[in-house]
Amino acid sequence: MNTKYGTTNLLNGACKCDSERGFDSLRDTHTLQVVAPRYSHAAHRALMALRSASDNRPFHALADKHYLMEVEMLRPGTIVPSPSTTSRDINDLYLELSKNVRNYFQVCSSSILFVY
Repeated sequence: MNTKYGTTNLLNGACKCDSERGFDSLRDTHTLQVVAPRYSHAAHRALMALRSASDNRPFHALADKHYLMEVEMLRPGTIVPSPSTTSRDINDLYLELSKNVRNYFQVCSSSILFVY
């Protein structure tokens, strides 16, 4: 079985799906490199929340001196939000997005079977 292009095909399909839904892909499908969006404080806060939540990282890791040095090296003068701000952002995201999930299931026309 030749899997040489398996990951590339998967990424190309995901990027095509994103494009059809109107989202910009964060990955260049030719080089497979991550394409970073332009910097904004809001995007930075969102990325910190995503990084903490998706990787199960403790919030205090965002105040690590080496991480702060890295941010300063890459973008001098950047103010990094505190761990408590990131925790609050994640909580706010959960509270607001859970409403969307609830509304989705309330209007879902077919039965949904949850399998454990």
